[in-house]
Amino acid sequence: MSELNSEYDFHIAGASFAGSMLARQLAQKNKKVLIFDFAEPGYRLKCAGGIEMRAFRESGLKVPFVKCSKAVMSVDGQLYEKGIDYAVVDRRELDRASFDAAIQCGAKFAKARYLSHSHSGKTLKILSEGETRELKYRSLILANGFSRAGRNMFISPYSIATNEIIEGESPYPESLLFVFESGEMNGYYWIFPMPGGRLNVGAGAVTHLKDIKEKLLRFKKKHSLTGKIIEKGGGVIPLFPSIFPDSNGAVHFGNSAGMVQPITGEGLKYICRHAPAFAGIISEGRGGVNSYWLSSKCFWKLFMASIILRICFCGGNSGMRIYNLLAKTSMNLLNWRRI
Repeated sequence: MSELNSEYDFHIAGASFAGSMLARQLAQKNKKVLIFDFAEPGYRLKCAGGIEMRAFRESGLKVPFVKCSKAVMSVDGQLYEKGIDYAVVDRRELDRASFDAAIQCGAKFAKARYLSHSHSGKTLKILSEGETRELKYRSLILANGFSRAGRNMFISPYSIATNEIIEGESPYPESLLFVFESGEMNGYYWIFPMPGGRLNVGAGAVTHLKDIKEKLLRFKKKHSLTGKIIEKGGGVIPLFPSIFPDSNGAVHFGNSAGMVQPITGEGLKYICRHAPAFAGIISEGRGGVNSYWLSSKCFWKLFMASIILRICFCGGNSGMRIYNLLAKTSMNLLNWRRI
């Protein structure tokens, strides 16, 4: 409780990868930083754990990984492949390593859940030890994920995914396998190899949000993935980038700012790439986060991909077929090899 006070330059809601990465950058600039969350990271499985090797190395985080040199894409049964340079980690370990690095740089941590904030009063409302409290803040950063509550699916598209870590070997060693299906198995699926003879397998949907867990069971059966389940996870993934990440008295970062590639669900590399720039701008207190973000190639790449998804949503129950048709067209244009 002693850490939970107003005497900080920055209060960061969310202690997972995005919040901790930004906290470390700010602490390295000799800023007083408080990270708060309802629990320390490392306990919850969130995603497949794939991260571009360059971004992973630049993060400086030391966690076990599997190197993947190939991506394999199955679109309604048609296979494509392309050379890549990626690492697959246990996302829980990555979150914990990012958090530990922030603490080692001088950031502090307190257990508390973000509830709301008042821009005009610079007041933060939190839930701590069962009690609601209010704190004054100087600068607030929201890196506490994405909520679909009150969202319009077309205006603010999102995906729902479920995943597991299981024992076993991938049918495509040292490869990231993505599967896109329309029809009865409508949705997207993946199999990623992990350290220690494990796999991260998952299923998700952008147009059919029901029965995701049942579809994952059928997908595992189809690919003979019968290994022991070690951990279960998943979540809601934003499929649109924030236009103004600095708004309403807070800077949004990570999933809170929609830093996710809608076509693949990848977000970790965007956090790694943009944390230094965000930290540099906000640490100087000069504003400019929005102009930086809107002028970045990343924003426009994510924005255009989001437009493609909106086109798919217009197709109703045929949305995944439209999505797959666009995926095949894109892969032919981007030199994926048909196998």
